[in-house]
Amino acid sequence: MQIVDLRSAKNSLGELAYGHLLRLILSHELQPGTRLRPEDLAAQMGLSPTPVKHALARLAGEGLVVHRAGMGPFVAEPTVHEILELYDCRMMCELHAVREGFTRIDRQFVAKLGGALERHEAVRAERGESFESKRRVIEADRDFHECYMRLWPNERALNWYRQLNVHIRSFQLGNHLLGRAGMHVEHRAILDAYTARDLDGALTAVRTHLEGARDAFIERAKRAQAASDRAVTGP
Repeated sequence: MQIVDLRSAKNSLGELAYGHLLRLILSHELQPGTRLRPEDLAAQMGLSPTPVKHALARLAGEGLVVHRAGMGPFVAEPTVHEILELYDCRMMCELHAVREGFTRIDRQFVAKLGGALERHEAVRAERGESFESKRRVIEADRDFHECYMRLWPNERALNWYRQLNVHIRSFQLGNHLLGRAGMHVEHRAILDAYTARDLDGALTAVRTHLEGARDAFIERAKRAQAASDRAVTGP
């Protein structure tokens, strides 16, 4: 991993160490299951171990780092059960936001949601393989979903929803789940339901989309686990 000197930056060193480690985890430069030695990470960033330890503690609080007894911190590895839990929470949050925000629909909102969908389709069409290209696709998808999430004026719920998606973004980037078949059609169905002011249609479209994403995640996780088991036990 390349040495990055953060000492000259204006932000707090703990905040900068957190941002740098978060990017490494989301990009899978630090793979799930990787042991995180604070002293080694500090040397790579040109920092003392203290801000790195603070950053690791913050990441642990967010579930992206786990501590193993007698061994220290590791990058968390999502299990099928954890993916199901994340999507249960996301489903609950998005569907409630749809119900609570539906009376606030106006033409300006529909235009904004349509613009978010167009941006997502544009960045997906680039089909880049770099981390930056994948990041743009995921952020465009996030912006589409947050557009209708914001119709429900609850900042605490929005912040909670964003935290759920940090874990989902990590799995997307590491497993190349950006171009899932049907995503475009599902997003379009959500927009069409909002345009028609069809609450039942919007709830169905959002549920269908999230179930499709969840099932793709689980299938990929099962295949990865099977491959890992074969590597350990042999053919």
